[in-house]
Amino acid sequence: MQRFNRHRSLQVFTNGEQFYEEELAAISAAKRSINLEAYIFHEGKIGNRFVDQLAKQARNGVKANLILDAIGNARTRKSFFAKLEAAGGRVSWYNGSRWNKLPRFNNQTHRELLVIDGHVGFVGVRELRTSGGRERRVNRPGATQWFELKGMP
Repeated sequence: MQRFNRHRSLQVFTNGEQFYEEELAAISAAKRSINLEAYIFHEGKIGNRFVDQLAKQARNGVKANLILDAIGNARTRKSFFAKLEAAGGRVSWYNGSRWNKLPRFNNQTHRELLVIDGHVGFVGVRELRTSGGRERRVNRPGATQWFELKGMP
Protein backbone atom coordinates (compact mmCIF):
# COMPACT_ATOMS: atom_id res chain seq x y z
CA MET A 1 0.00 0.00 0.00
CA GLN A 2 1.25 3.42 -0.95
CA ARG A 3 0.41 6.14 1.59
CA PHE A 4 0.35 9.67 0.27
CA ASN A 5 -0.41 11.17 3.68
CA ARG A 6 -2.39 10.13 6.73
CA HIS A 7 -5.71 10.56 4.84
CA ARG A 8 -4.94 9.14 1.40
CA SER A 9 -3.61 5.80 0.16
CA LEU A 10 -3.41 3.66 -2.98
CA GLN A 11 -3.32 -0.14 -3.15
CA VAL A 12 -2.63 -2.05 -6.39
CA PHE A 13 -4.12 -5.53 -6.94
CA THR A 14 -3.24 -7.87 -9.80
CA ASN A 15 -5.59 -10.83 -9.34
CA GLY A 16 -9.08 -11.82 -8.27
CA GLU A 17 -8.05 -13.52 -5.06
CA GLN A 18 -6.89 -10.13 -3.82
CA PHE A 19 -9.41 -7.65 -5.08
CA TYR A 20 -12.66 -9.63 -4.77
CA GLU A 21 -12.08 -10.10 -1.05
CA GLU A 22 -11.05 -6.46 -0.57
CA GLU A 23 -14.15 -5.25 -2.40
CA LEU A 24 -16.44 -7.50 -0.37
CA ALA A 25 -14.81 -6.31 2.87
CA ALA A 26 -15.32 -2.68 1.82
CA ILE A 27 -18.97 -3.37 0.96
CA SER A 28 -19.43 -4.99 4.39
CA ALA A 29 -17.97 -1.91 6.06
CA ALA A 30 -20.18 0.58 4.18
CA LYS A 31 -22.19 2.91 6.42
CA ARG A 32 -24.02 5.20 3.95
CA SER A 33 -23.66 4.23 0.30
CA ILE A 34 -22.37 1.66 -2.16
CA ASN A 35 -22.12 2.48 -5.88
CA LEU A 36 -20.95 -0.36 -8.12
CA GLU A 37 -20.70 -0.06 -11.91
CA ALA A 38 -19.86 -3.22 -13.87
CA TYR A 39 -19.40 -4.17 -17.50
CA ILE A 40 -19.78 -7.90 -16.73
CA PHE A 41 -21.67 -9.15 -13.66
CA HIS A 42 -22.86 -12.74 -14.14
CA GLU A 43 -24.40 -15.34 -11.87
CA GLY A 44 -21.91 -17.64 -10.16
CA LYS A 45 -20.05 -18.04 -6.91
CA ILE A 46 -18.50 -14.56 -6.96
CA GLY A 47 -21.52 -12.78 -8.44
CA ASN A 48 -23.77 -14.41 -5.84
CA ARG A 49 -21.50 -13.27 -3.02
CA PHE A 50 -21.65 -9.69 -4.29
CA VAL A 51 -25.46 -9.71 -4.65
CA ASP A 52 -25.84 -11.25 -1.18
CA GLN A 53 -23.55 -8.67 0.44
CA LEU A 54 -25.18 -5.75 -1.40
CA ALA A 55 -28.64 -6.99 -0.34
CA LYS A 56 -27.51 -7.40 3.27
CA GLN A 57 -26.22 -3.84 3.34
CA ALA A 58 -29.39 -2.51 1.68
CA ARG A 59 -31.48 -4.23 4.39
CA ASN A 60 -29.29 -2.45 6.96
CA GLY A 61 -30.19 0.94 5.46
CA VAL A 62 -27.14 1.48 3.24
CA LYS A 63 -28.00 2.90 -0.19
CA ALA A 64 -26.86 0.15 -2.58
CA ASN A 65 -26.73 1.07 -6.27
CA LEU A 66 -25.69 -1.36 -9.00
CA ILE A 67 -25.23 0.03 -12.53
CA LEU A 68 -24.74 -2.53 -15.31
CA ASP A 69 -23.77 -2.38 -18.96
CA ALA A 70 -26.67 -4.01 -20.84
CA ILE A 71 -24.44 -5.45 -23.57
CA GLY A 72 -21.81 -6.89 -21.23
CA ASN A 73 -24.61 -8.39 -19.14
CA ALA A 74 -26.89 -9.54 -21.97
CA ARG A 75 -26.81 -13.11 -20.56
CA THR A 76 -27.53 -12.02 -16.99
CA ARG A 77 -31.16 -12.48 -16.01
CA LYS A 78 -32.75 -9.45 -14.36
CA SER A 79 -34.25 -11.84 -11.79
CA PHE A 80 -30.70 -12.55 -10.55
CA PHE A 81 -30.88 -9.15 -8.82
CA ALA A 82 -34.37 -9.64 -7.30
CA LYS A 83 -32.90 -10.22 -3.84
CA LEU A 84 -31.04 -6.91 -3.98
CA GLU A 85 -34.07 -5.00 -5.25
CA ALA A 86 -36.35 -6.61 -2.63
CA ALA A 87 -33.91 -5.42 0.05
CA GLY A 88 -34.21 -1.83 -1.20
CA GLY A 89 -31.17 -1.79 -3.51
CA ARG A 90 -31.34 -0.21 -6.94
CA VAL A 91 -30.28 -1.89 -10.20
CA SER A 92 -29.94 0.21 -13.36
CA TRP A 93 -28.89 -0.74 -16.90
CA TYR A 94 -27.17 1.41 -19.52
CA ASN A 95 -25.86 0.93 -23.08
CA GLY A 96 -28.86 -1.01 -24.28
CA SER A 97 -28.78 -2.22 -27.87
CA ARG A 98 -30.70 0.00 -30.26
CA TRP A 99 -30.56 0.21 -34.04
CA ASN A 100 -29.08 3.73 -33.96
CA LYS A 101 -26.14 2.50 -31.86
CA LEU A 102 -25.09 -0.13 -34.41
CA PRO A 103 -22.05 1.82 -35.69
CA ARG A 104 -20.79 2.06 -32.08
CA PHE A 105 -21.99 -1.40 -30.97
CA ASN A 106 -18.54 -2.58 -29.90
CA ASN A 107 -17.51 0.76 -28.41
CA GLN A 108 -17.55 -0.70 -24.90
CA THR A 109 -15.17 -0.33 -22.00
CA HIS A 110 -14.58 -3.03 -19.44
CA ARG A 111 -14.15 -0.55 -16.63
CA GLU A 112 -15.43 -1.33 -13.20
CA LEU A 113 -16.02 1.19 -10.44
CA LEU A 114 -16.91 0.71 -6.79
CA VAL A 115 -17.30 3.69 -4.46
CA ILE A 116 -18.04 3.17 -0.77
CA ASP A 117 -19.34 6.04 1.37
CA GLY A 118 -17.79 8.55 -1.02
CA HIS A 119 -14.23 8.01 0.23
CA VAL A 120 -13.17 4.43 -0.57
CA GLY A 121 -12.95 3.65 -4.26
CA PHE A 122 -11.94 0.75 -6.46
CA VAL A 123 -11.28 1.19 -10.17
CA GLY A 124 -9.95 -1.12 -12.86
CA VAL A 125 -10.90 -4.01 -15.11
CA ARG A 126 -12.33 -7.25 -13.84
CA GLU A 127 -15.27 -9.53 -14.52
CA LEU A 128 -17.77 -10.94 -12.05
CA ARG A 129 -18.57 -14.18 -13.81
CA THR A 130 -18.13 -17.92 -13.91
CA SER A 131 -16.82 -19.65 -17.02
CA GLY A 132 -17.11 -23.41 -17.53
CA GLY A 133 -18.21 -23.96 -13.93
CA ARG A 134 -15.13 -22.21 -12.56
CA GLU A 135 -14.75 -18.65 -11.43
CA ARG A 136 -13.12 -16.65 -14.19
CA ARG A 137 -10.22 -14.65 -12.86
CA VAL A 138 -7.42 -13.05 -14.77
CA ASN A 139 -4.31 -13.90 -12.79
CA ARG A 140 -1.53 -13.39 -15.30
CA PRO A 141 0.80 -10.62 -14.11
CA GLY A 142 0.07 -7.44 -16.03
CA ALA A 143 -3.19 -8.79 -17.48
CA THR A 144 -5.33 -6.78 -15.11
CA GLN A 145 -4.81 -4.04 -12.62
CA TRP A 146 -7.22 -2.98 -9.98
CA PHE A 147 -6.73 -0.07 -7.64
CA GLU A 148 -8.15 0.81 -4.25
CA LEU A 149 -8.04 4.49 -3.38
CA LYS A 150 -8.85 5.89 0.05
CA GLY A 151 -9.39 9.48 0.96
CA MET A 152 -10.77 11.50 3.82
CA PRO A 153 -14.23 10.49 5.03
